[in-house]
Amino acid sequence: MGPAHVVGAAVIDGSGSDPSNLDITIENGRITRLGASSAHGERLDAEGLTMTPGLIDAHVHLGLPSPIQPHFSFRISAAEIAADIFATAGATLDAGFTTVRDTGGIDGGVVTTIAKGKVRGPRVLSCGPVQCQIGGHGYYGAEWEPTELWSSHHIPGLCALSMMAGNADELRHNVREAFRREPPS
Repeated sequence: MGPAHVVGAAVIDGSGSDPSNLDITIENGRITRLGASSAHGERLDAEGLTMTPGLIDAHVHLGLPSPIQPHFSFRISAAEIAADIFATAGATLDAGFTTVRDTGGIDGGVVTTIAKGKVRGPRVLSCGPVQCQIGGHGYYGAEWEPTELWSSHHIPGLCALSMMAGNADELRHNVREAFRREPPS
């Protein structure tokens, strides 16, 4: 597939300057040239449209698109959770966000799957599971559920909301485990 030339759009470059009408050449999904080009390729008329740089969201939870209580009480299947995660990733990209920082909820397999292009989504910078204290923010299990069963809510490679710790040694162990499970960015 050859280059595509977007012509006629008002281009906002993110520098704060006024929009300008520039032709844009795109090759292999990347902008390779601003301004007119004599190269052959598909011409895309964008008259009346505006192009902006991709947006960045620094706080998302792609792994929590399903209602939290059903998600963490085994009332939603892993297949439905995966479908919800990937639909949310696609909708995020459609909204103009080309990069997001997931601050807890997904496991490394989601990041890798999106990066490989197997599903649509933005580039994901994953913080790994939330690190929390036992019973604190990030714990959504039932009040009668024993703490040691919390990790059974995780679906390896798909979602892992939080890792609980009761002391500094447990926290260090959890952080090392979270780093081990995350793919390199």
